[in-house]
Amino acid sequence: MNEYCLNFFSEFEKEYQNIKTTNSDSIVIAHKVTELIETRSKELFKWLKKHKFSSPEEEIYFFKDLKPIFISKLIYYKTVLSIETNLPTSKKNKIKFYEDAFKFNSRKHQ
Repeated sequence: MNEYCLNFFSEFEKEYQNIKTTNSDSIVIAHKVTELIETRSKELFKWLKKHKFSSPEEEIYFFKDLKPIFISKLIYYKTVLSIETNLPTSKKNKIKFYEDAFKFNSRKHQ
């Protein structure tokens, strides 16, 4: 695998962990991680346009193993951000809202 790609994912993981350890508010974490992934995705797609994989196996590894981990974090944190920013203020409504969000997301990913 190309050194740029390995460095890219290593640096991303450091930045990601830093956001998680320096913030305690789930909305702030979700917002910052989403911004990080969107910014880094643009960099990655620019690199992909120029890069030629050395073998089909390398390309499969990238698209099957590396990229999904990266993109799944984006999907997860966008979902968290959506749920947390729409959360009602009353405790009774929060529980119902979380239950409904869980049911909706469970159906969506079946």
